[in-house]
Amino acid sequence: MLLCPDAGPLLVLARIGRLDLLGTDLALVDRVISECTAKSDEAARAIRQLAEQRGVVTVLRAADFPARLGPGESAVLSWAQERQGVVCVLDDRAARTAARALGIRMTGTLGLLMKSKTDGTIESLRPWLEQALGCGLYLDKATVSRALRAVGE
Repeated sequence: MLLCPDAGPLLVLARIGRLDLLGTDLALVDRVISECTAKSDEAARAIRQLAEQRGVVTVLRAADFPARLGPGESAVLSWAQERQGVVCVLDDRAARTAARALGIRMTGTLGLLMKSKTDGTIESLRPWLEQALGCGLYLDKATVSRALRAVGE
């Protein structure tokens, strides 16, 4: 499964020190990397290093989508739309709605954390989810409760 993350999930995972949860089958889009590395903080340095290790794909022309999407989200969806087997990692509601309408498979930061719990990569979801919520992941309390229940916490 080839993951293609947007900036939001990349930044949250970098801030909690868990870019490894993206795995090794990864497509990093140029516009997303530019967006993530615009600052010079620790998260930007970690993402820059990941991009140097894995390489970056260039999207020459992103499609115009009906929803109000940022350049990174548009580039991720455009890149995924042209390929088979890509799963976009999106947290933004408008981007997720657009992906759904286009038939593009997706997950989000929460989905990656839950999968990591169920496959044993992380022992407990709660501490990583709390860190992610403190680092820019926005989820309502009901969603957090459902996720924790779903993994037996």
